[in-house]
Amino acid sequence: ASGRREILLLAGIAAAQAGRLQEARDLLAHPVLAEDAEGGLWRAVLDGRERHWPRAAAGFRAAAGLLARYPDELAGTLWLEAARAHLEAGNLPAAAAALDFADLAAADPARRPAYDLLRARLDERSGRTNQALAAFDRLRQADDRKAAAEATLRGTSLAVRTAGLDREEALHRLEVLAVTWRGDAIE
Repeated sequence: ASGRREILLLAGIAAAQAGRLQEARDLLAHPVLAEDAEGGLWRAVLDGRERHWPRAAAGFRAAAGLLARYPDELAGTLWLEAARAHLEAGNLPAAAAALDFADLAAADPARRPAYDLLRARLDERSGRTNQALAAFDRLRQADDRKAAAEATLRGTSLAVRTAGLDREEALHRLEVLAVTWRGDAIE
């Protein structure tokens, strides 16, 4: 049974990492993995990627101790996913704690924009408006187009609500974003 567990788990993880979410879900739902903590961690990853935030947050919370056993590079990415799930589910203390652990991911220049964006969103949700606005503004200039697009949208919205950004400037930012970004909910 142990060999079957590893095969199913590794195949599920590989499918999740390759973006084959339904295949991963089918593998991780196997009865051998039904009560498996590591299977639960990867089901939380899938829940987050499918935007089932409360379920993802609960899964990450239950599996948090497992992440210490993962290599730093993968653990950092998973902590970022946990932070987003907690943030989207409205659990700001858990999001902050996950971001503290995700510092591993922030050391990687390729993941730094995702980390900074989650920090800015946490600042916004925690009432630290000036820090959030400054971070969103920095991220608008990021080489990471996805982070720059989300920062433009969120930062513009926050600036209109709290900092008196004039309508013409807000409209200009959003028009540029509409022309330059394609591919997900930001569009």
